[in-house]
Amino acid sequence: MSLRALASSFIAILSVLVSTSVVATAQRTFVASYGNDANACTLVSPCRAFAAAVAQTLDNGEVIVLDSAGYGPVAITQSISIIAPPGIYAGISVGSLGLGVNASGEAVTLRGLTITNTASYGSGIGIAINGGNVLIDRCVVTNFQVGTGISIQWYYSTVTIVDSIVNLSFTGITIIGQNAKVNIANSRITRNITKGIEIIDGNPGATNYLILTDTLVTGDHSGFAVCVSNASGPGTTGNISATRVTVNGCAIAFRNGPHDPYNFPDDDPGTTTVGNSTVTGNDIGFLQITGTFLSLGNNQLSNNGVDTSGVITTIGGK
Repeated sequence: MSLRALASSFIAILSVLVSTSVVATAQRTFVASYGNDANACTLVSPCRAFAAAVAQTLDNGEVIVLDSAGYGPVAITQSISIIAPPGIYAGISVGSLGLGVNASGEAVTLRGLTITNTASYGSGIGIAINGGNVLIDRCVVTNFQVGTGISIQWYYSTVTIVDSIVNLSFTGITIIGQNAKVNIANSRITRNITKGIEIIDGNPGATNYLILTDTLVTGDHSGFAVCVSNASGPGTTGNISATRVTVNGCAIAFRNGPHDPYNFPDDDPGTTTVGNSTVTGNDIGFLQITGTFLSLGNNQLSNNGVDTSGVITTIGGK
């Protein structure tokens, strides 16, 4: 290699290193409706889009929303918090086949965001979780009518969803990772077309856990949906614990059974446990096809076409 070529290569490498070093420089960045992505994303010089701000934010940093606007889809690879304070609308619009947030960082917090599919019968995913520890707080994910609101896809993910709404999607929340732990509290999973919450697929030997507390789950207007489905899949065990949950307006409120109509023998739904919950206005309240379905004996089942079907084992109560 000639000296000139070597010098050119060194300059090119140096340029890459310099440009990389100035990408993420701030512990806290800001976005605003009046911002510009060429800015430094500071409080006095904010960026316009989440993607630009995330690119300039250090690991374990924060992106703060200053005023109401749409801020665009974003891919997150570092540990970061994106925060819209109460009273500020922070929107992410997603077209057909789109992805609102791809969260693959080790620790990600999404607070106060509204993620909407704007296409007619829009597909895609509102929030795809491909990372370790994710908190979804005060978020709305809506209108993925042939897609999924929140898809938990990664190994050993720990996901907490609180004070949030997931609605008007083909499937509200899908847990398809391996050994995921999902905690949903004080939320509304409503009017989703086929499934409200579903554990499905995963890898052989995996066990996924869902803890559902103080949450409303309803079907769509036709009552076609399964509100909570412990379907699991080949080689995967799903465990659901539901407490103080209200479930209504579904073809099936809680289903412990395979994810396909052919009941493949390698489906292993595991155990569904329901306590102190209200199940009303469904075609079927509790449905056990395979696996173990436990009722703590203090549930209120009423006005369903059939309250229970299959083997429902009552424990810890009358």
